[in-house]
Amino acid sequence: MLKALVFQYDARVVDKPKPPIPVEHLFIKVHAVALNGIENAVYGGMLWVEPGRVLGVEGYGRVEYLGVNADKSFSGKLVAGYPKSSKGIPGIDYDGWAAEYTSQPMQGVGLLPPSVDDVVAAATAGSASIALYVAEKSMGKSLLVIGSGYTGILAAYFAKHAVNIGVVGNMDKSLRGIVRGFVNVVYGYDKLRDLKGEWDIVFLSSLDARARMYIRGIKGSSTVIVHPWLELLSTSIRGLAKIEVAGWTRIGEAYAKAREVYEDLKRELVVVVDNFESALPVPKPKVVVKLVSE
Repeated sequence: MLKALVFQYDARVVDKPKPPIPVEHLFIKVHAVALNGIENAVYGGMLWVEPGRVLGVEGYGRVEYLGVNADKSFSGKLVAGYPKSSKGIPGIDYDGWAAEYTSQPMQGVGLLPPSVDDVVAAATAGSASIALYVAEKSMGKSLLVIGSGYTGILAAYFAKHAVNIGVVGNMDKSLRGIVRGFVNVVYGYDKLRDLKGEWDIVFLSSLDARARMYIRGIKGSSTVIVHPWLELLSTSIRGLAKIEVAGWTRIGEAYAKAREVYEDLKRELVVVVDNFESALPVPKPKVVVKLVSE
């Protein structure tokens, strides 16, 4: 049996049998799981998932066993989860990372370095890979990030070569002060309706209704990049012109970039705990539950 954080009309820690290993899946001993606003939405009853679903949209661990037809190069390696796979979102559409062991589709993970020295960077490498994608798309352009969660803030932080960077979101005074050190302008959601100017890239990383209304009103040459989780969870933005779902690749590089985030910013964005019971509701953009010491 293993400990797992599951949805059972609320979020609770239960004992479960170890999961089976389907074809092309990897059986992984989880070292850490990263929880965020999605788990808060499940916990608060705003997002429904199948009862008994193991939560945890991202995390990392070491591959212990291979399913039939799984790539043997994964055997014994450290891997982190991508934010989405052909099966959907882990922890929502299929069992996620919030357990002592998990079985994940081979194409839903990427390789980390042979050893890691930053648990937060490893557990959140999937989110960092999205932020890296957005930052690279913004090189030499103007970027507006809507959403002050972990991925949105990292996208702005990584976008050093953008000509203009703005962030919209709910931030306390401390986080706002830090973010102002690497972006040009910071807005609250209440200022969206007055926001002027043409942005080459708009990265939507928030489910706030005001953000979606702003996106629906965008005209001109702006390209809207949508967080992969939001593309599946929100119907109000589907079918709009110039909508692009953010890509996610290069887990190893994303881990390395996330390691570079300075400690003051990490402390504002992430809290680390050692058990599932104290993880919800998530008090910061990310809660990393550390299960194994590296």
